[in-house]
Parts: sequence; C-alpha cells; structure tokens
Amino acid sequence: MRCLDVAAFLAVCMMMCAGCAHQRIAPGPDVKPGTLLSRTVLVSTPDGPLESRFAVWVPRGYDERKEWPCVVFLHGKGECGTDGTRQTTVGLFPAAKADEAQWPCVIVMPQKPHPDRQWSEYDELVMATLEATRREVNVDSGRISLTGLSQGGHGAWVIGARHANHWSCVAPVCGYGDPREVVEGIVGVPVWAFHGDDDRVVPVTQTTAMVSALRETWERTGRRGPEPRVTIYPGVNHNSWDEAYREEKLGEWMLSQRR
Repeated sequence: MRCLDVAAFLAVCMMMCAGCAHQRIAPGPDVKPGTLLSRTVLVSTPDGPLESRFAVWVPRGYDERKEWPCVVFLHGKGECGTDGTRQTTVGLFPAAKADEAQWPCVIVMPQKPHPDRQWSEYDELVMATLEATRREVNVDSGRISLTGLSQGGHGAWVIGARHANHWSCVAPVCGYGDPREVVEGIVGVPVWAFHGDDDRVVPVTQTTAMVSALRETWERTGRRGPEPRVTIYPGVNHNSWDEAYREEKLGEWMLSQRR
C-alpha cells in the first residue's frame, strides 16, 4: 500500500470510529469473566501507521448486562515493544491479579513500541485502545480512570490533562512532566500521585513540583474538585509502584471516583 493510500485509509478509519464512538458491538467469544484478552488496533504514530497489540483484563465477576469501571494503565520504559504482553508483567496487572477484590474492574493496557519516545507521542494509541475496549466490553463511561508508572506516570499526567473530560481520576506513579503543560488541563480531576524520595531514575521533585503547582492552581480557581493527593515513600528508589498498587487501597479509591 502506497503512503498516500495508508494516510487515506487511516483517515477513513478515524471517521468511522468517530461516527460509531461508544456504540457497543458483539463481543468476541473470548470475552469471558477472568480472561486476559489480546486485541489489535490500527493507529498513526510518529513512525507511521502501526497495527498495535494491546491487552484487556476482564474481571472475574464481569457481567455484560451491567457497566463496569475501567482503568487504563500506561507501562514504563522496560515494557515497551510490540509483543502485546510485556506491559502486563510489571505494575498494575500483577497487583490486580494478586488482589482481585481490590481491582474488580476492566483494565486496558496499551503497549508503547519505542522506549525512547514518550507516551504523549502515542496519545492516539492510548485513546484508540480505550475506545476499542468500550465498543466490546460494557464500560461505565463515568468511571474510567488513568494511571501509569515512570514513563507511564508522565503519560498519565500529560494524557490526563489533554483528555481530562474522559477520566474519573488520575494516579501517576514516579512520573514526571512540565507543570505548565499539565496543571491547567487536569485541575479539577481527582489526582493521587506517588513517588519514592530516594528515586535515582526520576527525582521525587518531579512529583512534588507538579502537585505543588496543581494545588496552587486548585486554590486559585476556587477548588474545583477534591484537593490533589500525594504519597511519598521514605527511602524508596524507583519502584514505588508495588507499594502504590498493592499497599494503599488505590484500587478502592480509583473505583470510587466518578466523573
């Protein structure tokens, strides 16, 4: 297929998706409670069109007759690739599997192909995987939350701000970013951020500066939404995600938020 044909094809796909947004389709035969689905979505990326594999966890109690809360999880640098499964091995999904009672939700796990690119460059990929999931799985549109660790924490800040009207809450873990790019967009969205104060990969000041700027804006704009929360782990290096996802009852908090 020539480049022009690919561009035209993608444009048609996007128009079709826009026209059928949030319309349910018949789920595949593998959409069953307690299953990890493998799905593919076609998107444009900084490197051209990409047929990207992503994973979706369907919780054990899933009943398609009712709407389910949904969490979008953005992985870190080490889980980048195109295999469609590495992003399920670190962070949220292992924690959810270890304590399914705390995470009774649909979990959408896109995979960023390039370790040297930021999630903000794959904005379309994140939103396309969410939309594809919503068309097949019965997701509660008022309870869709966003979280991520390290590079995914940066993605949670930036994509959380860009699409603030989609999220019931945002939970960046050892993330980073420019407050000027994030704060005005995300203020009013419930936020709970996490970081280790001995992080030698992403300095803890990345989170504390972001939360300070967010709180200042929150105060200045009349306290729209709840006060931003932050948890700093003393003596913890880069891996603050195991404590955040396993020890803080973060799942209960995220699933209790409603847009």
